[in-house]
Amino acid sequence: MMLSKIRAGRSKPGLRKQHISCVTLVAEYAGMVWEGGKVGDVELTLGVGDDDGCTKEAGVTVADAGGAGSTALMLQSVLPLYTLGGRGKRDLVLKGGTNCAFAPSVEHVRLCLLPILGLMGIVLECELVKRGFSFGEIRITNNGISELKNLELGERNGGIESIQVVACGVGVEEFDVDVEELQGVGVDIDLKVGGGKGKAKAFHCVCVGRLIGGGIMSTDVLLEGKKLDGTSLTEVVVKCVAEMREMAAGGGNVDYRTADQLLVFMALCGGRGIIRVGGRETRGANI
Repeated sequence: MMLSKIRAGRSKPGLRKQHISCVTLVAEYAGMVWEGGKVGDVELTLGVGDDDGCTKEAGVTVADAGGAGSTALMLQSVLPLYTLGGRGKRDLVLKGGTNCAFAPSVEHVRLCLLPILGLMGIVLECELVKRGFSFGEIRITNNGISELKNLELGERNGGIESIQVVACGVGVEEFDVDVEELQGVGVDIDLKVGGGKGKAKAFHCVCVGRLIGGGIMSTDVLLEGKKLDGTSLTEVVVKCVAEMREMAAGGGNVDYRTADQLLVFMALCGGRGIIRVGGRETRGANI
């Protein structure tokens, strides 16, 4: 298989270090060999190797995206192979950003994606070794699959059961978040001050909603640098919670980031699976 014109329309076309880390992971778990793969390459060739990808002994695989490359996106790239490839409890250590722009956060992985996968019989654990907007680290443990089960969350959620907010920052001495105000509307708060590493100041708020009927969705707001100047962090959290309530009101039971990952597993299951993706335009998937 040959891929060409990789990221051709970007200001910096071709592969970056985090993409190479993802290809390396996929090739290792699939037993494939590949050519190309240097930073800046716009072509990549993958082929069948001698290793079937399923026979290596349990241990630890380490992948480093370098700096701020998203650990969650690295996990997504290899998730089906990692969970279904027959490597037992082989741990996966991913180094990079745990809280990045335009990518799921470690909170989304731990509190949203993995619990939903658990409903399908896929039991994974995610340890936050070191939080970082760059140079962070997570460790994934695969506890195996007893039986891959399809997911039937129904056409609509039954309302919000609980909301949890996790906020973290770097370069911010303190959070001016009114915890009492937020608790007054039934929100659990988990504030982490200075809980990340990075070159510039940043604040990340992640809101996870558990829904009646078994669904889970998350929203987030990430502000960096000058966007934080004069910003009320209480208002940021309130905005994030409001987005969660709006998403849930649409009737969905998973968010789009989670749905992207579930479809592969649902397609491999026997029987019928139903999820409904929340958002301004709620969409359903019936497999």
